[in-house]
Amino acid sequence: MKKIYALSVLIIFGSYAFVTPVGEKATEAQEFAEKSVLGWADKTFEFYDGARFENFAEIPSQEQFIVENKIMMLQEFFTDQESMFKEGKSKKTKEEFDASQKKTSRKIDSLNVVLTKIDPKGKNYEIHFWANIMVSNAVTVYYQHLVKLDSKFNVMSTKITGKIGTQPDGVKILYKKTATIKG
Repeated sequence: MKKIYALSVLIIFGSYAFVTPVGEKATEAQEFAEKSVLGWADKTFEFYDGARFENFAEIPSQEQFIVENKIMMLQEFFTDQESMFKEGKSKKTKEEFDASQKKTSRKIDSLNVVLTKIDPKGKNYEIHFWANIMVSNAVTVYYQHLVKLDSKFNVMSTKITGKIGTQPDGVKILYKKTATIKG
């Protein structure tokens, strides 16, 4: 009985830690992500309650990530070459240095144009979803899932990353028979 009471207190008071802090407004994207995850949970689990969300993150598309990193590397190369030339460590003539810097500057400008043409909504999202989920021995266990969503807020994959409470071996989450498990 003491264990049940202690677990109840932990869940009730601990759940406040997962609420968005006062004064910190959830973004529109975060709200869409949370609604999508709740829809996924409704279709996936036989029973769950006490849903909480934390660590929402927007993940740039692979194309955007590559272009941003190329720009950053070229800018760093540009400044390194400039400092080497000013310190006399470069063996290039003034004309060769200027031509090289001009070429690098054009590459940076071209990549910035490409970056502006990449769809800013083409991001993926991640969010941690906590909930009391019914397991096979008719007890609920507080599980954490890392949920990855695409740019249209469809669940791409999920992974259990934590839980509070221990259960005997062989106890599993009760999934609906129609559930599609994405791992």
